[in-house]
Amino acid sequence: MLKEAKFHHIGIAVLSIDAIKPFYTAMGYEVSDTVIEPVQLVKVAYARKGGCPVMELLEPLNEKSPVQNILKRMGNTPYHVCFEVPNLSDAIKEARAWGFLPLAKPVPGRGLDNAMMLFLYNKNVGLIQIMEK
Repeated sequence: MLKEAKFHHIGIAVLSIDAIKPFYTAMGYEVSDTVIEPVQLVKVAYARKGGCPVMELLEPLNEKSPVQNILKRMGNTPYHVCFEVPNLSDAIKEARAWGFLPLAKPVPGRGLDNAMMLFLYNKNVGLIQIMEK
């Protein structure tokens, strides 16, 4: 199942989406409108440019957002990679066999076209997100 995973995006924690949008626009990326992702307590926008990785810009909604903790420790930074999988439950089982620990239950992600998604952590790999295609 993980062999069938396809790269989807790089997640970047940012203090302000509005402040970083001009940078990506100047680099030729098209930046989407910002939406609120209530499950993750973040604002989300995507920066897309043909032939380049998609950047998911995540700004915390409040102090309870997990992204806020990342920003406090490291400032604006990439912090996860997301992969698209054909079947989320099969991918979770396989990821567990590789030593990944789910950080919560799967949820629909508004910023991810309402796809079911889940964050997992492995001490050798770090934080990944998987979403069902």
